[in-house]
Amino acid sequence: MKKIILLLGLFLFGLLYSTADAAKVYIDLEAPTIRRLPIAVQVFRYMGVEPESRKEEELISHIRGEILDTLKSDLDFAGLFKVMDNDAFLEDPERAGFFSDEINFKEWRMIGADALIEGRFRIEGGRLVVEVKLFD
Repeated sequence: MKKIILLLGLFLFGLLYSTADAAKVYIDLEAPTIRRLPIAVQVFRYMGVEPESRKEEELISHIRGEILDTLKSDLDFAGLFKVMDNDAFLEDPERAGFFSDEINFKEWRMIGADALIEGRFRIEGGRLVVEVKLFD
């Protein structure tokens, strides 16, 4: 009886081990042939209350730039993405949508983007609120 339980246990262990191993996906980040995913990062839109002074406008502009620069830098550092130059974008950032039915994906595909990041932000009670969407 002990032999049957031991054999059954070994069988189940082997089955679980082979199933878990088959489900793993390995990405060799040092491989010279890795294709970096072309990704477009749209300028984040400010969706808060209209600024009342020049100082508030400058703060909003600074925050917008910091969000964009940080996100692009992080994506580039990961080594998996090719962040596209904003000058190649066909869509006007002021008219850019945030929901899939507002975005013209054909324009993004025309410039070679395989993924798109859209974002918006606002300042509420001294807190920065950022919303980001990734479209693949």
